[in-house]
Amino acid sequence: MVHTYCFIGVLLVVSTVATLGIHGEHVNGYYPEWSGDILGLDQTYNLPSDSLAMDTNGEVKYSYRAKRETKQLSQKCRNQTDVFMTALASQEIWSLRMLDASGKPPSNVLKGNSRWLGSYDECKNVTAVEYPIHGNRTVHTNAFGGQYCTITVKLSILQNAEITMGLCVPDGCSNADIGIFLQNSKHNNGKISKRLNGRTNKIDGTVACKTSVIGFFMALLLVATVYDIVYLKLLQKGKSTPGKQLSRAFDIFLFFHIEGTGGKLLLSFSVYTNTLKIMSTKQSSGNINALNGIRCLSISWVVLGHTFFFSRVNVMDAYYNFIDWYFQAIVNAEVSVDSFFVMSGLLVAYLSLKEMKKRNGCLNLPLFYFHRFWRLTPPYMFFMLIYIPLFQYWGNGMMWPRSGTESNYCNETWWTNLLYVNNFVKSDRMCMGWSWYLANDMQFYWISPLIFIPLYYSSLFGGLVCFAFLLGTSIAPGVVSVVNNLPPNGFGGGGAESDNSKFFEEYYIKPYCRMGPYVIGMITGYVLYRTNCKVKLHGLVVIIGWGFAAFCCMSSLYGLTDAWQTYHLSVSVSALYNAIGRQAWALGLCWVIFACSTGYGGVVNSFLSWSAWLPVTRLTYGIYLVHPIVIYWYNGRRRTTIYYSFIDMLSVPGSHDTFLRSGIYRFNGF
Repeated sequence: MVHTYCFIGVLLVVSTVATLGIHGEHVNGYYPEWSGDILGLDQTYNLPSDSLAMDTNGEVKYSYRAKRETKQLSQKCRNQTDVFMTALASQEIWSLRMLDASGKPPSNVLKGNSRWLGSYDECKNVTAVEYPIHGNRTVHTNAFGGQYCTITVKLSILQNAEITMGLCVPDGCSNADIGIFLQNSKHNNGKISKRLNGRTNKIDGTVACKTSVIGFFMALLLVATVYDIVYLKLLQKGKSTPGKQLSRAFDIFLFFHIEGTGGKLLLSFSVYTNTLKIMSTKQSSGNINALNGIRCLSISWVVLGHTFFFSRVNVMDAYYNFIDWYFQAIVNAEVSVDSFFVMSGLLVAYLSLKEMKKRNGCLNLPLFYFHRFWRLTPPYMFFMLIYIPLFQYWGNGMMWPRSGTESNYCNETWWTNLLYVNNFVKSDRMCMGWSWYLANDMQFYWISPLIFIPLYYSSLFGGLVCFAFLLGTSIAPGVVSVVNNLPPNGFGGGGAESDNSKFFEEYYIKPYCRMGPYVIGMITGYVLYRTNCKVKLHGLVVIIGWGFAAFCCMSSLYGLTDAWQTYHLSVSVSALYNAIGRQAWALGLCWVIFACSTGYGGVVNSFLSWSAWLPVTRLTYGIYLVHPIVIYWYNGRRRTTIYYSFIDMLSVPGSHDTFLRSGIYRFNGF
């Protein structure tokens, strides 16, 4: 019957793919599973309940084993498909657009081009018309539109590699209808992976409430800025009587005065004042100015690495680039995070020891902990309030996550972020996966008094404590690597390659595997405190120091080149690299900081201490919070995947927009 196979016109591309070798097999009289997530539908389908799960976007995914007998399409889908088939035979323009909107086999398939997406916008803009079978005129009745969905099929020619194909189908067809077609056709190994019908998500009460909160802060920014510019900068400086009267009226209206606490609190939300503070390049005396350049370069490195690895590209071209020696600075960009651990530990020790000296060895621990929590948490939680529930409304397209990027909107895990324990508790469902760094840094801060307080009272005892911490944080990653057969890098290079998935969960986010650079930074901060950044060194010592630093840093960055190109490291060698590789990077970086702070940095110190780094330095925290979302947003809204090349990846707008958006986010007053 025509009805049984009426999808063959819509899914003509599937038949084309069959010539490339779609793989399918029968198992005990059943066809392999197809699965789909029902998005934005009001209908209820009576599918078997033997498999029900949630996918990473929090959407319901059904698995269904269909018997070989022919299934019937729904009446609505059958009617609309009949109209489409008839229009296609008559070459009606709207039906050709619907067919054209479906994905087709492209070039570069053998290089990993596995996304044959078609055109989301063309499909969404299709409007079908129905006409009498025996008539010659088109009658605009019972119009329906196109809806975009994707299916996943396997190519036997590529060792059953999966490809994702976009399809444009009538909007009256459900996932179940498409599944019936796949069941009844010989191309039975397809999976319906996503359905996007062009409709926007409904805004519920929770989203409306959170939007209202955001609106309140935006209004606060406006009021604070007007108060700052009009009242303080203009009216208070006026000498005329009308100006003074207007100034008093404005003051009464706002119930604030600049000399009071309320006025200062309001000014903290002023875009004008915050812009002046952020853009100021005035450097205070007594600061370690070289940290400004290191901080800016490190956050740029983090953003660059995430831009490469978060983007959808032609895989094989990217892989061949990844194994080249010059690209190891990107593959091993993980050490850029260790740079932040070094700087954090150094500043905690250096500033805390100076404060203790002022207070004759006393330290207000409650204030010590509260100050840190209060600095980091409000903007962190405010960003989660904005991003998690609202991101799904910021775009559309075939690659856009209709339910956001976080599992179940972080309903079960948000509190682990608030308490900074998300790298231990429910870490497999971590909200904002990149927030593992904040958890580690806070945990290091919690135990830092155990290191710098002994150092303040006794160099010997404090040195023994530091040695114990360093020894423990070197042994722990080695043991974890051996037990879990981990590679030396999250992308492989040795160990048991099948266990790469454990690298992040068991090693990368755990504080006992990452604290080494933090401790080395604290030791460096203690040395700078004791010497007051004034040290006399022989020229030969300086040369040896810079050579040692270069050797440590280059070994950490390029030591795995052969492991990518020729042979993989054994489990034991991978464990050794994981145990000391990050510490080696920290040692090299700490020499750079020490030399620049004590007058032996030369041109390196001039570059790193450049005052132009200061504005970006003040935005690094905001950049770290925001930049993955900018990348997600840019990639999700794209209508095509990125054709990988090194230059093209450097020019991805998502990476550059991060700095602008982080600057805007900085005006939240925190």
